Amino acid sequence: MEEEIKKAFLTDNVAKVKNYKSLVAQELIVLKDLDELKIMSTKPEGNKKYPSHYFVIYKDQGFDYEKHLYGTENPNIVFIRAKKGPKRPDYKCYKVSRDGLFVKKRNEN
Repeated sequence: MEEEIKKAFLTDNVAKVKNYKSLVAQELIVLKDLDELKIMSTKPEGNKKYPSHYFVIYKDQGFDYEKHLYGTENPNIVFIRAKKGPKRPDYKCYKVSRDGLFVKKRNEN
């Protein structure tokens, strides 16, 4: 029996960093759903084997975006880099706590 694929939606984006292009509203596939981070991607385009766009959101609101032009790079490299923490600590996803992507466990303060 197959498990239903988890999805997320990128609905709005405000770029507060110079020379940063706003992201288009789109449906994302949730690849990793861990307590400390969430990894999402777009669907593979055309005849590409893997997705070209990856989004990582960390529990502390950190946010990373990776673009893989050719769609031939194995997504495991994104997972490995994500475990090291955000590449740019000043990039934030302010909807993380408000929308409950990371729910506080009962025994946490």
